[in-house]
Amino acid sequence: SVQSWLIGSISNLDWSALHQLLPISVVGLALAWALAHPLNLLVLGNDVAKGLGVNTSLIRLLAFVAIILLTSISVSIAGPIGFVGLLIPHIA
Repeated sequence: SVQSWLIGSISNLDWSALHQLLPISVVGLALAWALAHPLNLLVLGNDVAKGLGVNTSLIRLLAFVAIILLTSISVSIAGPIGFVGLLIPHIA
């Protein structure tokens, strides 16, 4: 079981693990959904977003928290292969 987790797999997943992670995933998804519009404004640039009334530092901090929550859930479910799958495309 340890070897399976170290490599990364979802084959031995049961419902108890999903029930434990459900509250965290709901918070992460709700936060990401709430930040969708401000993040779209942030894509236009810092000055434009500030001009449209977006607190850019707060939005970036909250987006960082949402990313950490959702990434930690995927890594805890699938193992490090989930982290590699989320990290390598951004590095490339």
